[in-house]
Amino acid sequence: MYEGKVVSVIEEEGMTSLLTDNIHFYTTITKFMQAFTSEYKVGLYFYKKTRILDQKWGTSSPIKYDDPKYKFPVSLVTYSFKIENAKSFFVNILGEKNIIR
Repeated sequence: MYEGKVVSVIEEEGMTSLLTDNIHFYTTITKFMQAFTSEYKVGLYFYKKTRILDQKWGTSSPIKYDDPKYKFPVSLVTYSFKIENAKSFFVNILGEKNIIR
């Protein structure tokens, strides 16, 4: 994430090098007056590729659901999910932020 937007999703497992325009010595000298705080912030987020099981709904009572196939009421207590598209998950579920400078 950079400036509130998903910039890249790395699907491969293993080590990855992140390329930036920072020049270590120059950045250190120029940020001395700002207590070494950079205005450029990057967020790295990790997600599980496996199915996440037995998640609670967050309600004190089960969720009532009418099964469309068998026409039978069911009480749902937990659910499971798997993140198939990481970018879509971060944009639509977690949400992007609008950064105004």
